[in-house]
Amino acid sequence: MIQAPWHTPRSPSRKRRFFSFRTLFLLLGFCSAIVALLGLGAYTRYAYLASQFNLEELGKMPERTMVYDAKGKLIGRLHGMNRITIPLEKSSRYFLDALLAREDKSFFDHRGVDYRGVARAVVRNLKDGEFVQGASTISMQLARNSYGLRERTLHRKLLEVMLTRRIERSVSKNKILELYINRIFFGSGLYGLERASQAYFGKRADILTLGQAACLAGIIRSPNRFSPFTNPEGAAGERDTVLDRMVLLDYITAEEASAAKEAPLNIQAEPSYLWQENYAMDFVRRYLNETWLRDQEYKEDGGLKVYTTIDQDLQAHAEEALRKQLDTLEARPEYRHPRYEDFAATWKEGDERRTPYLQGSVVVLDHESGSVLALVGGRDYRHSKFNRALHAKRQVGSVFKPFVYAAAYEQRRLLPNTSVSDERIAHHELSHHGLRPWSPRNSDGTYRGWQPAEYGLVASRNTMTVRVGERAGLPAVRDLGHAANLADPKRNPLPESPVVYIGAFEAPLLQVTSAYTALANRGTRPQWHVIRRIEDRQGQRLDLVSTGYKQRLLSEGTAALVTQGLSEVVTRGTAASAKRLGWDKPSAGKTGTTDDYRDGWFLGYSSAITCGVWVGLDNNQPVMPRGYGSTTALPIWVDVMKQAAEMGYPTEALDPGPERVPVDVCRTSGDLATDRCHHAGTAMETSIPEDLIDARVLCSQHNSRYQQPQPRPPVAMPIQPPQQPQPREPRRGFVDRVFGWLR
Repeated sequence: MIQAPWHTPRSPSRKRRFFSFRTLFLLLGFCSAIVALLGLGAYTRYAYLASQFNLEELGKMPERTMVYDAKGKLIGRLHGMNRITIPLEKSSRYFLDALLAREDKSFFDHRGVDYRGVARAVVRNLKDGEFVQGASTISMQLARNSYGLRERTLHRKLLEVMLTRRIERSVSKNKILELYINRIFFGSGLYGLERASQAYFGKRADILTLGQAACLAGIIRSPNRFSPFTNPEGAAGERDTVLDRMVLLDYITAEEASAAKEAPLNIQAEPSYLWQENYAMDFVRRYLNETWLRDQEYKEDGGLKVYTTIDQDLQAHAEEALRKQLDTLEARPEYRHPRYEDFAATWKEGDERRTPYLQGSVVVLDHESGSVLALVGGRDYRHSKFNRALHAKRQVGSVFKPFVYAAAYEQRRLLPNTSVSDERIAHHELSHHGLRPWSPRNSDGTYRGWQPAEYGLVASRNTMTVRVGERAGLPAVRDLGHAANLADPKRNPLPESPVVYIGAFEAPLLQVTSAYTALANRGTRPQWHVIRRIEDRQGQRLDLVSTGYKQRLLSEGTAALVTQGLSEVVTRGTAASAKRLGWDKPSAGKTGTTDDYRDGWFLGYSSAITCGVWVGLDNNQPVMPRGYGSTTALPIWVDVMKQAAEMGYPTEALDPGPERVPVDVCRTSGDLATDRCHHAGTAMETSIPEDLIDARVLCSQHNSRYQQPQPRPPVAMPIQPPQQPQPREPRRGFVDRVFGWLR
């Protein structure tokens, strides 16, 4: 049994209770002071950190640089973000109401931070045991998005609050709202209200319907998840939620909300960006990065308008013409390589295998201005980003021959009707170059004796071309090739060997096509370019583009003589099949085929444009037996030129060049004829462009030692067809001469 203590305990005295309360009060006061000091320190620290941000960055919103074709049609975007900025008054009033209802109904009442909203969010998150509701105002979201404050930490949140308060003190509410609607992300790679409105609904932001505006406001919190392109049902659900919220806040009536829910959103089809993923846009991007927009500021901020020379319609047709012809070639039984269809069936995104199927490239230039109208660097940009028109250096072969003849014409060493031997080349003819025995063959294996020089160009005779090159001189031919930018004389000069005469060197298609513009443009080669002008965000033209440079390569007379020969190539030479393919407009051009049919070329021009085509395999294997340029490349050229003619590019008669002056020349030397040339039967009357008459000398092979021939007055006579040199009569003996006297 427990007994009670023998005495009862005393209760504490009043004095002791007083000291206990005082101790507790002092302790609480001390803790409060510590908290206040810590708060003041934190406030000071975060106020300082917030002051380090440059508020001018709020208005700097990277935009995409917009790229337009020659007709002003948008063809692509570069750098920056896919955004179009607009002033606040250009936005829909429906959207602004929906935005405030959804994101920040007290926007115009608080000073950047909605403390009541913070309290509600804290209670809700504690109740649910997880982070389910935020308390960010529109101003706080602007601060976070403008300066990349993405971490989910207390430090970031405190910094965001202080930065927001600073923004609210410096920027008006309307300006904050304007910056926000232009900066916010709307999913599918779209930034800003205007760009989202155009992409999703095909209309400007200021004419959005109530339902469309509510939809855009609704997807802001989870734009990728509720993108109208990929989740139209989810986007419609978010619209309905926003409309209900607007009714609750008396922004709209229940009837208006009901009508908006029933109205279709009219979501546009997701735009295909394949037009941006092609070789032409790759070319523009490289050209800008390497030439004009070296400044990183231009690349990051974007917002420029780049007007190119590309004709998007002609570009699309050139791509299709290349694909169609290569499909046709792969369907032939003699084609033994992998086909495009088989590769495409096994290809997956990210597959970087080298394409084993047949490839090609196309370049179209305006030969008067040098504008690039179309550029196709391969068969499928998805499979291979390698731009063959720019970077594939392939052996040029016979397409260089016109420049060999041009060098000889320019040196006054040759005329189109000068006789040149087509017989096999003996080693002693080239021994002065120190070559090993080398005798180039003609592609058909035949040799046809003495022929007019122009025949060698029209029929692409290797033996004649080598002899023409020897007449011009190797230095003159190489200098012309370097001047035409077919090779770099310092880094990668043309071969110092007669092999250069038949194109035994490599060059990309764009450079070869550009060189041909000199033949089409009276001897002047304009510098190719793909940019016409560049404007900044304010529409001011940037002084970045220069398109007027032109280089004189040849005299006008020489260009006219070469064009005369290349016209014969198209009508009766190696490209005569062009007429059968449907091309009968005035034009000039040259086929090219390298050893074992590894490369097929055709370079040609009309009165307005120059077009170059190359066909081959990336691994440099032979394409197919008898895969001449006239078989592989010419059909593509004809297809592109026909389309260009239908689009309105002129196809007038080719420029005949300077006035022709009739003169007597020697058929064997190409010089002015002497009396002995007449006696030898090698003199002929022809006409020469007047700018090629000067500095032409008398024939050195038949020059009279005692008597110089008197100049004959020019007589306007029709040009006679080239004649074969007459064989000399055998020398007569004494008896024959006696009988001759008697006769």
